[in-house]
Amino acid sequence: MTALGEVTPEDSIRSLHEVAASTPGRLMKQELLRLLKPGPGDTALDIGCGPGGDLETLAQRVTSSGRAIGVDRNPGHVRRGGPAHKGIPGVAVCLADAHALPILDQSVDRARAERVLMHVDDPSRVVEELRRVMTPRGRVVLAEPDWDTLVIDHPNPDLTRAVTLFLATSLIRNADIGRRLPRICVDAGFSLSLVTARTVVHRDFRSADAVWGLERVVAHMVDAGHLGPRTAPDWLHHLRSHEFLGAITIFVVAEAT
Repeated sequence: MTALGEVTPEDSIRSLHEVAASTPGRLMKQELLRLLKPGPGDTALDIGCGPGGDLETLAQRVTSSGRAIGVDRNPGHVRRGGPAHKGIPGVAVCLADAHALPILDQSVDRARAERVLMHVDDPSRVVEELRRVMTPRGRVVLAEPDWDTLVIDHPNPDLTRAVTLFLATSLIRNADIGRRLPRICVDAGFSLSLVTARTVVHRDFRSADAVWGLERVVAHMVDAGHLGPRTAPDWLHHLRSHEFLGAITIFVVAEAT
């Protein structure tokens, strides 16, 4: 049995699939693919690829003459992703740390990372690694949320602010990575052609919980003594049983080519 609020490998993979299948998730992935512009013969890299949900699309764009490489530090994700893509030409799923990519200098034409830098130990180091492996005319597209922008409608705004603040300050390693993203990229030597922000809106609790883990956040708060065992269920019950609205801002950057 797992501890209250603990995320199992199965939970992690299921959450990634639910995020990708949600309307906001699909729209974000479509936009990132449009900005990335992978083409035949390219070597495309997906940092933090999870079980490899985006690799098949990348492989279709780079065709059999290119390569689609996924890198993830989670062994469970790689164990799932490797066999799932075994029959797709040019696709590889690698267990590796994004801070030290097992990839040659200037060998990648297209690279993407989505909601990954918020989890890593040193976002600047990861972006520097991306800079190292990119070809001179390569293109990088990154998307990261800024957790201070998370808003949720609830009749108890003070309690809701306490929940979102706890999430940002206690559970997300780099909660402000969205606003820092352009500076980190420029400091690493990238020339950005696009810096923009997208507000992602969720209208139902299930899709929001899949992305933000609200039930797990509340469980952690109860464990830490920040919420009473009766207050937490009441807060969640309202979100489940009433019209839901939540939103967060995601910052997107793309390198000039």
